[in-house]
Amino acid sequence: MNAKEFTVINNQTPLNDSSIIAKVKGALIKTNIQGIDVSSLNTHVETKDGVIYLSGAVNNQLQIANAVKIAKSVDGANKVKSSLKLKNLVLRV
Repeated sequence: MNAKEFTVINNQTPLNDSSIIAKVKGALIKTNIQGIDVSSLNTHVETKDGVIYLSGAVNNQLQIANAVKIAKSVDGANKVKSSLKLKNLVLRV
């Protein structure tokens, strides 16, 4: 059997890509809990054929770098493309 041929019910994402999404999200949460600066809640993860796409708005450049590094470390990741953006932080005086 080839896992790439299977999909999750009511989802067009192949099982292998769904597995990668779960691994990336889990790694982001775990890293956040460990105290490393990463925005696990604001980072959206999608995959297609092993390519991981990161999007969302985060607080700083370090969070972008950490999210990309974490995604690249996940088994099954062929490539990581990030469109993570910095939040527009407004300081009130």
